[in-house]
Amino acid sequence: QTSDGYNIGTLCVMDSKPIKLTDNQIQTLEALARQVVSLLELRKSLKAEQSLSQKLIENKNLIDSLFQTCPLMVGIIELQNNEVVHISDNPAMHQFLEKNKIQYNQKSSTVSGVDPETKKYWIEMYRKSERAKKPVYFDYNLETQLGTKHLSAVVNLISSQGAYPRFSFIIVDRTLEIKSLKILESDRAKMIQSSRLTTLGEMAGSIAHEINNPVAVIKASAQLLEIELSKSEKQNATKIGEAL
Repeated sequence: QTSDGYNIGTLCVMDSKPIKLTDNQIQTLEALARQVVSLLELRKSLKAEQSLSQKLIENKNLIDSLFQTCPLMVGIIELQNNEVVHISDNPAMHQFLEKNKIQYNQKSSTVSGVDPETKKYWIEMYRKSERAKKPVYFDYNLETQLGTKHLSAVVNLISSQGAYPRFSFIIVDRTLEIKSLKILESDRAKMIQSSRLTTLGEMAGSIAHEINNPVAVIKASAQLLEIELSKSEKQNATKIGEAL
């Protein structure tokens, strides 16, 4: 019988003639039966452990692959009092640091070349995650030798059991995205201004047309009046001549 109460078989002994087992022999068979069950369960446990070990290895390889190939900046840090000590960073993080000329302090692995205010802000975010026991999301600007970088980040507490708490972080460089948005906003504003000027021009043309119509009528009427006056003056001049 197994440890969870299932009967999986029978242990038998055979002889050339019927015999009656003694109490000692029965106890021996029962002990052998328990030993067989223990060996079977051990074999089952070993297979389960091997399967679990294989899955753990596969999961570790998968995580390592994602860590190494992830285009985002990913890493693990240890918060030692007021020092941010990098335990592990992926290639994307190294490329960003090298590109922006930010170096590591070889003694403590603390990132150097970052202004104190940015470092202080990061420590505040780590402490906030530690207190809340959940991820903390935030945006910030980083001044580098290549200009201002607009970054978004998330930090999360991994463990607080050791001498110092450990955190994971993910950073997204949104500099190009934000620059593109600013260009789009500028183009949009120009289009709106151009549309307004076009509308204003059309409105001015319409108003001018509406003004020109009565002006043309008045002008034509004035010309007719001038002709009539001219005729009248000639007629009066003729009458005066005849009278003389």
